[in-house]
Amino acid sequence: MSGTSQETLMPNVERSHPFAVQMSNIAEVMNAFLRSKRKSISLPVEFSPMGVPAFTFTGTTFADKDMRTYTRAQLVAHLVNAVATGKQFGVSDFKNNVPSYASTAKHMVDMLDRTYTVTKGANANQVRNLFMHAMGAARRALKRADAQQHLADVVHVGNAWYAEGVVDKDGKPRAYENENKARKAFIRGANGAEWYVGLDKASKNALLATAKVWHQSNTVGMFNSTDGSQVNNEVNNYTLESIAQLPAIKVIRLAKKAGAKESVYKGKGAKSRCVEWFGEMTSRMASINSL
Repeated sequence: MSGTSQETLMPNVERSHPFAVQMSNIAEVMNAFLRSKRKSISLPVEFSPMGVPAFTFTGTTFADKDMRTYTRAQLVAHLVNAVATGKQFGVSDFKNNVPSYASTAKHMVDMLDRTYTVTKGANANQVRNLFMHAMGAARRALKRADAQQHLADVVHVGNAWYAEGVVDKDGKPRAYENENKARKAFIRGANGAEWYVGLDKASKNALLATAKVWHQSNTVGMFNSTDGSQVNNEVNNYTLESIAQLPAIKVIRLAKKAGAKESVYKGKGAKSRCVEWFGEMTSRMASINSL
């Protein structure tokens, strides 16, 4: 434990430093406040619902408008949330040394006293505040989870993009949230991770334009429905099975274009009715394959 605290906010933050280092002064100031008899503290920081701190300003310097004031009880409440988050997403040193029952100012002082020494990488042997190091790890984990959920939502509504030949660890086509990311993935696969080195903007754009990508709305028939592997069918070569696997909004749109009545594509259970409607007559399948 460091056993020290710094009461003064540093005027500048070096954004190129790791998150834990950027936040180290904030940890010191909170520590000093919780050791004191003061009733409130002002910081250029906000806390997420999970207790993860974030600066209220961009750039390196904060102003009066960036300050947020917390009472002792409010700050401790945020730190209680942060402890739970750190126990879930933080490093093992945090999980092993900060008790889950931490809930008082004294508990938080003990937590903020602790340091962590980086063991590997470019910052090996760097000593950091353990709490802020855990928050940095939690922040990264939560961002990854948010990104994964966002991508899942994009796929769910049928708005993802794919790149020819780019698959995940299971050999299935990898989805991307937008066309640009899919194009870059294709070019990386064809030209390597540093494909952009030595190219000006015009040359980069010209190369990206050559990428073979497609929108999820054109995915039907391009992949084997059982194992997800890519096949050589024509785009929009619809089958009843492939239609049944589409998002409801896409199935309803296809049925409407193919001439289904409103009683088929509107209301609860519309997707199932649309699939049944397509299966009743092969000419309906042919009509959407020609769209």
